Amino acid sequence: MSLKKQTVWLLTMLTLMVVLSAYYLFYGEVKPIDVANPDPQTENEKPGENGTAQSETNGGTEGVGKSEAPGDGIRSDPTTDIQIDTVPSTSTEDFFASLRLERDQARAQMMEQYYNIVSANQDKEQVKEASAKLDELQNMESNEQTVESLIKAEGFPDAVVIASRDKVNVIVQAKELKEDQVVTIINLVSKNMNVPGTSVIVSSRQ
Repeated sequence: MSLKKQTVWLLTMLTLMVVLSAYYLFYGEVKPIDVANPDPQTENEKPGENGTAQSETNGGTEGVGKSEAPGDGIRSDPTTDIQIDTVPSTSTEDFFASLRLERDQARAQMMEQYYNIVSANQDKEQVKEASAKLDELQNMESNEQTVESLIKAEGFPDAVVIASRDKVNVIVQAKELKEDQVVTIINLVSKNMNVPGTSVIVSSRQ
């Protein structure tokens, strides 16, 4: 091999070594990928019974499958429905008073939003829709008060009715409810609020 060819060969090898050294310096060692398992699991994960990866940590599963008991509070969605949530109370009287107040405040807030749309003279379709929502909310409010009075007339100290478009929650002040009492309450709600009995949820609170 001539001197010129040896020099070119040495320069080529030196260049290759420099490139490889720089690559390992910046990127570290490259781990080979198992062709049979191209997406290896992390050290903090292990396969579950169904073959999916499960994290070894226990977080993120608490509360799954649990449901709030009717009568623990309320929250509203952007339309006309009021959903049950959580509201602390120290006594039975405070509980019913707080629940009723939260319901009324949530509904008043929704009604105010629709009043603003109507009074702002916006698009006719929006005004028409807002007016319909207002009528619906006002009817719900009136029906709730009527049914609460009828339930109290049955001998219960207090009751709160929370209506939405697809269901009606009734919370009655009682240690427990007998089957015939539940049937009576459901019939009262169904008759006065024009909803099927299957959409009425009755619960008690002592």
